[in-house]
Amino acid sequence: MRKISIILLLLVLGVACNNDNKANNINTDVSFIENNFNITGIKECYYVGRTVGNPRTIGPNDYEYFVFFRCSDSEIEQIKNNYTFTNINPSFGVSPTPTQKPMDYFTPEKILQASNYEWCYSEEFEYKVLENSKYMGKVYFDKINGYIYMWISTY
Repeated sequence: MRKISIILLLLVLGVACNNDNKANNINTDVSFIENNFNITGIKECYYVGRTVGNPRTIGPNDYEYFVFFRCSDSEIEQIKNNYTFTNINPSFGVSPTPTQKPMDYFTPEKILQASNYEWCYSEEFEYKVLENSKYMGKVYFDKINGYIYMWISTY
């Protein structure tokens, strides 16, 4: 009986100490984007989230998300026509938090079905997408395929 108690205690401790926040699970639920950001006409999305800091500490935790999504063709045309973009090379799957490691598996080449990209940035577009949301971060637009990439966080 004592051996069973010790084994159960070790199992419980092992589960409690597991710091795997499921960062490798790629979500495709469009409602996350529609409900949290000022953008419409989403056709597809891929995102991962993870806890920033120690999830076992008392109090609320901060979260960060890495998101790729594509809007309808009409929305893409509106974005292209309404904003002035500057070409840029974003760091995919990398947060500015030095304690977090990049997610090598969450890159356009591994997630999306296109091979050519022209990533661009517009401060006005970023403001429009993040306006009235509880998140802050960076938003980039791919002029060739119409994909949008966001690194967003609650901190």
